[in-house]
Amino acid sequence: DFHMHTRSSDGRNTAGEMIRKAMELGIRCLAITDHDKFDGALEGRRWLDEHGIKDVVVLIGAEVTGRPVGHVLVLCPDFKGAITPMPLDQIKRWADANGCIAAPAHPFSPYGAYGMMGGIYQEKWVAVEVFNARDTLEVNSKNYEAARQIGAAMLADSDAHSVEELANANTYTVLDVDELTPISVLNAIRNRQIRRLVWHGTEFIL
Repeated sequence: DFHMHTRSSDGRNTAGEMIRKAMELGIRCLAITDHDKFDGALEGRRWLDEHGIKDVVVLIGAEVTGRPVGHVLVLCPDFKGAITPMPLDQIKRWADANGCIAAPAHPFSPYGAYGMMGGIYQEKWVAVEVFNARDTLEVNSKNYEAARQIGAAMLADSDAHSVEELANANTYTVLDVDELTPISVLNAIRNRQIRRLVWHGTEFIL
């Protein structure tokens, strides 16, 4: 699950609480993606270290606000420095320069400036969030078609803002990875080693 929030932005739980719930659900790799900051993800890494947990990976992530519209998930193997709202093309360049992946979040979301709509076709995105647990199947179908057209890897994420939402979403991406490390997970996305997507319990085989 590569899209969730903590108290570091607009979530209701700590990073540790979100990770613990993810572990209970069988999720072994997640990205904490608070808005325009890596604080929640860094807190999550510290929590893993403090508890001596070695079989769970937390990517250093953020949901970056694009200009003029759109949100982009930035997924990194480790901390690369602070990030702030910026134009979509600059988010993509920042991610590429720092060994990270930039993936449009809920690109066809009808809510305010959250979705980038046609802006998704202006960049060569490595991955796209095609299934978001908060959106309808109609909206997610538009995300899927756009990702297919631009040849991007496809992700399914909860966009959870609480442990309850994480548990109820039942939305995640299943990857084939060589080993459970941040770099291996990111490479699996780049290489489209995606076995299936699950949205509210329904499996989509790619």
